[in-house]
Amino acid sequence: TLVLDLSKALVATDFDGDSVNLGLGSILVSIENDVPVAGVSTVNLDEDGLTGGNLGGPDDDTATNGPVSVNASLNVNFGADGAGSTAFLLSGFTLPSGFALDPSSTASHIVINQGTTAVLELTLTNASTGAYTVTQLHAIDHPSLDGQGGDNTENNLQFTISYTATDFDGDTSTGSFTIDVDDDTPTISAT
Repeated sequence: TLVLDLSKALVATDFDGDSVNLGLGSILVSIENDVPVAGVSTVNLDEDGLTGGNLGGPDDDTATNGPVSVNASLNVNFGADGAGSTAFLLSGFTLPSGFALDPSSTASHIVINQGTTAVLELTLTNASTGAYTVTQLHAIDHPSLDGQGGDNTENNLQFTISYTATDFDGDTSTGSFTIDVDDDTPTISAT
């Protein structure tokens, strides 16, 4: 908060030249500096769209093949200061068990591995606007639910990625987005 004392800026002068100001602290103006607001959002991928994927299946999210690549934008309101930049954070994320960020990941390009296999790629395509692309590179080995409800269905895995937004004058805020990956199931056909 910036406080300006405008008291000396106003002076009252009468006809014969006598003057008086209002005194310090009489007119105070407070200026609030806004900060960017970074929100949350979700990107949906469907393994049905991978090569060899099967349309539909038990508990499939959609009746389409895919998508396996999505263009999206981080949910940021930069406020009155205007846009500055956005960046992925290489900490503060939530990945399912067995997944890790590839050591080559940067603030503008993240690769997520399952074991040693690269399965997801995130690319910040415009740091000023927060535009990014998520691409599924390989089928994900979704865990079995061990006979619980939803086992042997197209269950989903969620990956939560954190990011930072910096407005034009350097104020920052942290947000996140979730990548929800719908599984694919095999089909049986009689011949």
